[in-house]
Amino acid sequence: MIFESLVGYLVPQRGWPESLLTADPRPDLNCKGVLFETSSGNLLRLDQNGRVLQGFHGTTRLTNEAITAKYGSGPWQDFERLQNMERHENFLLFLTYFDMPAASLLAYMVDAVDAGWSAPAHLGEADVPAHSTDHADGHNTPAAEAAKTAAAASEQHYGHLIPDLFRSFNYVFDNVEGFTPRRGGFFSALQDNPKMYLLQRPALKQWLQERSQRKQQAFLATNSCLAFAHFLLQRIFGDDWKVRPTAFQSPRPYAHYLALCRTALIAL
Repeated sequence: MIFESLVGYLVPQRGWPESLLTADPRPDLNCKGVLFETSSGNLLRLDQNGRVLQGFHGTTRLTNEAITAKYGSGPWQDFERLQNMERHENFLLFLTYFDMPAASLLAYMVDAVDAGWSAPAHLGEADVPAHSTDHADGHNTPAAEAAKTAAAASEQHYGHLIPDLFRSFNYVFDNVEGFTPRRGGFFSALQDNPKMYLLQRPALKQWLQERSQRKQQAFLATNSCLAFAHFLLQRIFGDDWKVRPTAFQSPRPYAHYLALCRTALIAL
């Protein structure tokens, strides 16, 4: 659903080929730890020593001979940066279930560029707004650093794909604008058919209740907007998720922190 939502922005809003609308996420890229090399457009998987185990150029799998010819038998050139958890314009790393679909999407985007696609002239530069999650000025935050990475990467051969990818995520998942107006396809699909996507967790609810009965405090924090957080918890734990004796009841009221379209739900 994430893949489809992102494509649903890129095609009508950024002029990407309509063939993306019928593309399917690649199972061979749907895993944690895939990285996108901006200079080559290759998607890579490394072993624990940094050697390239598997590679794709777009949706085409690289042969072992092609991998050895390009990367040799030693660690990948930016492996030390990965070990230090650095952001860099040379690559993007996909580590979570949330961002994994972007690897498949980038594969199809590389194929489109190789086939001759280019952005419509009227769209101009695909810059990325820097939404801060930590500080009002947007400096030295993950989002600001990601924007810098995107701007620098756009100078690489395939780096110009990254700003449009970030734009699609911002459009679909912006916490305040995304859930209420039902834009982007992701939130509206959850709202319309929650049983298809959300699994009730009575065992987890019972476990949390037992912790509460033992006077063990529960802390709940999210960077989603309050309405979306409430929607998920209500359907996963039931309508009484905030009512005694559930684990999330507190004598202190729920508080929210809002900074540049990012909201946190805090229970102490």
